Amino acid sequence: MRLLDWEIDNPIIVSSGPFTNSKSQIDKMFSYGPGAVVTKTISAEELIGKHSIIKKSGYFFNREGYSDRSLEYWEDVFSEFSEKNLIANISGTTSSHICQLVKFCEKCGIKMIELGLSCPTLGMDPICTDLGRLEEICLAVRKRASVPLIAKIMISTSKSMNVKMVEVIKKTGIDAISVTDTLPALKYNEEGIAQYGGISGPFLKPMVMKFFQDVETIDICKIGIGGIETGQDVWDYLRSGSSAVEVCSVLLARGQEYLPYLINEYQEMEHRNKTT
Repeated sequence: MRLLDWEIDNPIIVSSGPFTNSKSQIDKMFSYGPGAVVTKTISAEELIGKHSIIKKSGYFFNREGYSDRSLEYWEDVFSEFSEKNLIANISGTTSSHICQLVKFCEKCGIKMIELGLSCPTLGMDPICTDLGRLEEICLAVRKRASVPLIAKIMISTSKSMNVKMVEVIKKTGIDAISVTDTLPALKYNEEGIAQYGGISGPFLKPMVMKFFQDVETIDICKIGIGGIETGQDVWDYLRSGSSAVEVCSVLLARGQEYLPYLINEYQEMEHRNKTT
């Protein structure tokens, strides 16, 4: 099975999140056998969230923000996993910030990068829905990077906007999209103070499936994220045009030890479909 120019054992990837913010966490994730692992979002800017994920009925409210690890720490992580399918997730507020991180990642031997263009957990407007800004950043990063690039974006309820976002990403030479990031949300704490975050959970799957239908005619590698709980969910995403999927919320809900069971369930389903 291929993901861009990588050969991967299976299409299940551990998404950027709380399970991928340290060397020991990443090593643990790889021990479960995913096709790849994506680091916690790395930024050269001081954009650290509250590092909290609150479980609600049917969804998670995420205020994690970006990694609190230094670039020196990540350089050591990249060296440790140089022979593994480790994808660096990076983000910044300007194209120059992101290009600096691309240069850093490539210098450290990273062979695939995911651009965080939509994270809502810090209360900022997503880059991906500002088409001019999206094009400017993607063009700048594509010119700087020599490795495959994945643009991580969030869905829109508008088919027109979904198509426009992906057309811009495709036009600028980005290799793939991963969809969807958590969706912007707000809740009040006990003191009545509004708190921004992102929500995720099973409800996202049909919304992302609709997104893939919206952009099905655009020839770009697609990675599905959202609402994946079973092997059937993985299979549904692949049938909708995804080359792979990313998972996080299900590991929060059922524990990280659930990952090998999810992989095995998908592989059994794949085998059944090949023999029928």
